[in-house]
Amino acid sequence: MRLYPPPVKSAKYDIQGKQYPIEGYVKVNDDVLIPLVDIKMKTDLDWHKACLESRLKNPQSYVDMGENVNAVISQLKQTIEKMEAQGIVWGSPD
Repeated sequence: MRLYPPPVKSAKYDIQGKQYPIEGYVKVNDDVLIPLVDIKMKTDLDWHKACLESRLKNPQSYVDMGENVNAVISQLKQTIEKMEAQGIVWGSPD
C-alpha cells in the first residue's frame, strides 16, 4: 500500500456534515483512492475524566437511567488514579 498526498494542503472530507482534514490517500485495487482523515479522538484517560465530570455535574440524569452513580464515580476515580499513576492514556490499568 502506498500513501498519496492530498491534492491541496487544506483538503477536507465530509463525514455526516462535519469536515475533517485529509492527511493523504491510500490506493486500493490499483484504481480506488481512499482518503485518510484526521479524526481527533479522546484518549481513554480523557474519556474516563469526561465521564466522571459528567456524573459530578449531572448525577440525577444517571440516577434516572438506573445507575448507581456513587459507585460509578468511585470506580471512575480509582481507574483515573491508577491510569495516571501508571502513565496510561490508552488502554486499561493493571
